[in-house]
Amino acid sequence: MSVVPNSRIAGFMGLVLAGMATAGSALATGNTGSFTRAENGVVDYRHILVHRSARDCALPAVASLPDSQVLSAEWVPANGTDPAWCKVSGLIGPAVRWVAYLPADWNGRLYVHGNGGNAGEALDFESYHRVRLNAVRNGFAAAFTNTGHDAATEPGAEWAYNDPVREGDYGHRAVHVTAIAVRALLETFYQQPAGHAYFDGCSTGGRQGMMEAQRYPDDFDGVLAGAPVFTLPDMLWQYQKNSLAVEKTPISAEQLARLGEFIHSHFDPVDGVSDGVIGDPLAVDFLPSRDLPRATQDAAGFSAAELVTLDAIYAPVIAAGVEIYPRTVVGAELPGLVYRDWDRSQAQVLSAWVGRVVPNADGFMEQPVIVDSWFQYLAFDEDDPKRDWRAMDPARDRASMARMRGLMQAVDPHLAPFARRGGKLIIYHGWADFGVDPLTTIAYVDAVSTATPQPREEFLRLYLVPGMFHCSGGSNVDSFDLMSLLIDWVEAGQAPGAVTANRIESGKVTRTRPLCAYPAIARYNGSGDPDQADSFSCQ
Repeated sequence: MSVVPNSRIAGFMGLVLAGMATAGSALATGNTGSFTRAENGVVDYRHILVHRSARDCALPAVASLPDSQVLSAEWVPANGTDPAWCKVSGLIGPAVRWVAYLPADWNGRLYVHGNGGNAGEALDFESYHRVRLNAVRNGFAAAFTNTGHDAATEPGAEWAYNDPVREGDYGHRAVHVTAIAVRALLETFYQQPAGHAYFDGCSTGGRQGMMEAQRYPDDFDGVLAGAPVFTLPDMLWQYQKNSLAVEKTPISAEQLARLGEFIHSHFDPVDGVSDGVIGDPLAVDFLPSRDLPRATQDAAGFSAAELVTLDAIYAPVIAAGVEIYPRTVVGAELPGLVYRDWDRSQAQVLSAWVGRVVPNADGFMEQPVIVDSWFQYLAFDEDDPKRDWRAMDPARDRASMARMRGLMQAVDPHLAPFARRGGKLIIYHGWADFGVDPLTTIAYVDAVSTATPQPREEFLRLYLVPGMFHCSGGSNVDSFDLMSLLIDWVEAGQAPGAVTANRIESGKVTRTRPLCAYPAIARYNGSGDPDQADSFSCQ
């Protein structure tokens, strides 16, 4: 070792939409820190440009939109917390539903947030409603789309069965046409166009943001993309590999705890401070069968079969001699905060492996359920509800994913059109994300440097968050306002540098850390409180 079934799918979707599926599930569509540091920015985006009243919210006044049918318009009066706003919902054929919140006092900007998982969320889903209200409080018009299907009636990927139109809507079209429709709505409602437009999303929303920058570079001036699931459907082969391994030889909660203890004791101090966080996973060389204690030598060790399973989980996916999905980095084994509701008022302390490859308290594991649904309905050219995910082989079957890769993947590193018009892209990813491998994001950003003529630092930043799970939670900081920095970059030309992030427990900030723009890493200065950001430097 050196240091350098349908009912199950429906149940899974219900848990995801409630923000309680697994360790590290995104509660909404991005990091909850957006707009929290508005007063520190160069641009005062809370400055109001236009005022509207309830009489402007009548349906006839907002209904004349091209290629989009307005279904309702409702005035929502101000209360003690939220300002007044006009709620407008609409339909873009054949089935893309959208909703827009138009504040009475508008700052001249549009904010669109993305989806999670298989999308199809209700337009009034509580946590997403809160995301939009947060933007409205800061003067933004806010919008969202269900991407053309209803997850409540067609759970998992069932909605995609023999439906290439809805596959295309989910893949890339829905956000684009929603942005066009809502821009037209704003011009009608406020009698002037939006001065700037921003997209904010994590997980599926992160993929949507990257897709916008690549396919539709004129839609948004700034894109904030977190933990992007942009290599679909190739990522499913990683889930299949893991699921086959744990089905043959499971990893118990007790053994997962021992694995986490080993990772903590051997690799946590490598970055100069023992704090429950793997600060630089790239500096860790770990092979379970080589490095972990064996049960034959240690009562707390691992059996030969368990080591085979762990080797499989940490290994990359290789098909016909080609790596199609990278290895798993260490860090997600360590326990961290997992939020149970949109406002983070309730949390558990779990490993990010729990509920994914190690059963949660209800005996549920997410990865085989996702693979089962996607392999049947959404990954291949031909759908087959009877397809057995266990029998699939990437070397043989990956070629049949070509059309779906074209619809779903956001891997094009040629961002010249987006950069040329002044677009800015900020990507963030938790190092302890066990749902979406951060190595895929690093590889994409490196590819952009080669493929795009403009210097990457002029239009793209990547922030890797040590210890953070999928979009939020984990053993380290996970609350940060990259949106305000994105606005400063777009509108004032101030490129972001190091970002101060918070860990918040029971409503109190218990740790601050700097997030460094890739490839820099936050390293401990050798002295000072490890819970304070000024004890670290980006190097």
